Amino acid sequence: MAKQRISFLICFAVFFLTDFGSNRFLSEVCLTLSASWAQPTDANDRISEQTNSVLGNYLAGRHAERAKNYSLAARLFSRVDTKEPKTRKIQQRLLFSLMAAGEINQAVVIAKQMARSGKISSITSLTLFADAIGSKNLKKAIKVLDQTTVSAITDFTIPLLRAWTMVAMGDYKKAISGLEPLTRIQGFEPMRLHHIALIEDFKGNKIVADQAYIKALDKSKSIRTLQAYGRFLERSGRRTEAYNLYTKYQTRQGLENQMKEEIFKFDTGLQRKGMIRTSSEGIAEVMFNLAGTFTQSRSFDLALVFCRLAIWIKPEFPMAKMLLGNLLEIIDRPEEALNVFKSVDEASTSAWESKLRQAELLNSLGRKSSAEKTLLMMANQRSEDMSALTRLGDIFRGIKDFEKAANVYTEAIKRTVLIQKPSWSLLYSRGIAYERSKKWYLAEKDFLDALELSPNQPYLLNYLGYSWVDRGLNLDSAKRMIEKAVKLRPNDGYIVDSLGWVLYRLGDFESATVYLERAISLYPQDPTINDHLGDAYWRVGRTREAEFQWERALSFGPEPEQISNIRKKLRQGLPPVQVKQ
Repeated sequence: MAKQRISFLICFAVFFLTDFGSNRFLSEVCLTLSASWAQPTDANDRISEQTNSVLGNYLAGRHAERAKNYSLAARLFSRVDTKEPKTRKIQQRLLFSLMAAGEINQAVVIAKQMARSGKISSITSLTLFADAIGSKNLKKAIKVLDQTTVSAITDFTIPLLRAWTMVAMGDYKKAISGLEPLTRIQGFEPMRLHHIALIEDFKGNKIVADQAYIKALDKSKSIRTLQAYGRFLERSGRRTEAYNLYTKYQTRQGLENQMKEEIFKFDTGLQRKGMIRTSSEGIAEVMFNLAGTFTQSRSFDLALVFCRLAIWIKPEFPMAKMLLGNLLEIIDRPEEALNVFKSVDEASTSAWESKLRQAELLNSLGRKSSAEKTLLMMANQRSEDMSALTRLGDIFRGIKDFEKAANVYTEAIKRTVLIQKPSWSLLYSRGIAYERSKKWYLAEKDFLDALELSPNQPYLLNYLGYSWVDRGLNLDSAKRMIEKAVKLRPNDGYIVDSLGWVLYRLGDFESATVYLERAISLYPQDPTINDHLGDAYWRVGRTREAEFQWERALSFGPEPEQISNIRKKLRQGLPPVQVKQ
């Protein structure tokens, strides 16, 4: 009852500030406090839906919105009387929540209501445009674009959407020329060239399409352009060129998995269709590309909306579903992400990756046995593939079953040697598992072999260097390796801590203190870094500060073997430094 009274008083403050004042900051503070006090602290997904008051629904809706639970936010906002003119902002919130939740049909109803009352916002326009395309009303689609309020987003969305609408109307010349405004927007030239190539390919103009794809790839090696061009080459009977394209980018970072799947599908010998088979799919491609752009700029809510629209227009769109799953993971909606990954078409080139992601999510949700079962099944399906075993090894390493992790990594490495050298990262992972299971001689060999393959990996340099320091081995070499790692990752607190610790072990306590203080500023709540800084403080005579750091280290949950050592130091301090004779 006390919390409800406090919430009521805050609600009164909200009305006062909203209706009679202009202090929007204070109003938002009131809304946040009221929503959090009125609801259970652990109930982001169980916000009360039993209130019938306008303000109660609004506050609960805002709370759900902040928790990224857009389905619940939409249900709560929909209970507010959205027909009143002064609730336009609530309508806007409702519309956005519906779009972000993938409830596009309901969003269309709200967008049409909002359109009748005057100016069309970007999000309203986008919804109405998608509806017009879905109902094949192309004139209406163009009219919506023409009436859209100009904004920073419309500068690049409208030319792309208009271009494919022109394609649907059969006016390819206007479609291509309509993309010209993108040349004036930094960073959008690769997307313009990508869609010119897709349009020419869709039109059947093979010679021009071929040249357009090459130009697009020259500007950006995007996975979508690579896929589209590869399939163009396959359909044109140029299978050798298609295969060479896939293999050329098979080892490029960020493209490996998808290119491997393209090769896997290529090897089946099945005739594959073009990426864009209808003009609507061209519009879905635009939505997907824009979702990717917003994801890269960390505008995850907008990315979510564009991704939902891409899938609404093209329900079987594997790459869009993969992106949607990623976005849902980013905004901490793991169950929703899992369901999206499960919906990816088994026959698509994204199917394998979707299963790997399902296993990772199952593991993070505490369903480790299901994750293990999924990955073992995948490992048996493809005897030459190591990705499922690598993920399984990571799961065992995550639960500190280092013996099992090392065994699984070993099996994965056996598979790699049949076709190529094992990757540095796989050797590094197994090295960690060996080191943590007290098999240092095996761990050291893996780390050194990994360094031969990739000598500039900062985490590898740091792990081996720190391991040597911790064992009192090769201190000068360890120092050089960790200094190199710090140059590569100057803002990584763990790597900076390693350099401080090697300096400490070399007896340079003053310099060690400087680096360890910097490491603490980067990762203030790490027990090991606090412990190290305590040791350094003790050696430079700052004993009270040393005791404070050791106490902090204990408060941050150190490993069991660290606890007794730290408590001993708090009782006795550190022994005098042994002077070498």
